[in-house]
Amino acid sequence: YALSKCLLIELAKLFCGSNKERTISKLINIVQAQQDKFDKGKVLPICEKYKVKLEECDPIIAKLKARRDQDLTHNDPIFFFGDCNPAKINYISLNDCEELINLVYNLCRELLDCLPTFDTICLNYGADDLNRFIDSIKKSGCFDKQ
Repeated sequence: YALSKCLLIELAKLFCGSNKERTISKLINIVQAQQDKFDKGKVLPICEKYKVKLEECDPIIAKLKARRDQDLTHNDPIFFFGDCNPAKINYISLNDCEELINLVYNLCRELLDCLPTFDTICLNYGADDLNRFIDSIKKSGCFDKQ
């Protein structure tokens, strides 16, 4: 149960947020605004494709947002002592979670493939992957000419 709550909270961070938060939608907008950092002509079609994919995931994202706003982050007592169960009302299956995770992974993979500096960056599943990725970018000098 704790693992599923953590998974849903982390997915909510990626998919449900305002423009101030680091969401997948914001990432796409940043990439579009910085398209000159990528191989010409490749990144905009990718961004458009994933905007459509995000729209297709709107029902899952809406349930995720409802779960986050109700029982996951606020621990509202009404959900502990009543007949209302957000996990049943806004059920998110393992397949739904996998769909969101695959969307993020594939988006990042395609964006990384468009960076001219790297032939390949391997995304591993580990706690320090992001730090290693950032160090790789720093060493490449890709963003030194801003």
